[in-house]
Amino acid sequence: MYFFAYIYMCCYLAVYLYFQFTNTPLPGFLSYLNAAVTWGFILWGGYESGKIIVDCVVTNAKGQMTQANMLSGILLAILVYLPTLLISLFMLLGGYKN
Repeated sequence: MYFFAYIYMCCYLAVYLYFQFTNTPLPGFLSYLNAAVTWGFILWGGYESGKIIVDCVVTNAKGQMTQANMLSGILLAILVYLPTLLISLFMLLGGYKN
């Protein structure tokens, strides 16, 4: 999923740089679009990682997974979500204003 967030970030930066190089103001709807899409990535990634974490905890409670494997699964879910979160936070806090 972080690949999609990375592609979006590159496209948005290209659009931003186009408006900077042409010395025209960035349309106002692009900041709202950016906020909506990046919050979408944050929520989508959180949901996917949450599903994995809940699945690890449930399978451990049923005795189908060891404690070490459960912790490894939770760590992996967090580490897979981390790039998406960081890219999205960069896009939210990047300051791409008019």
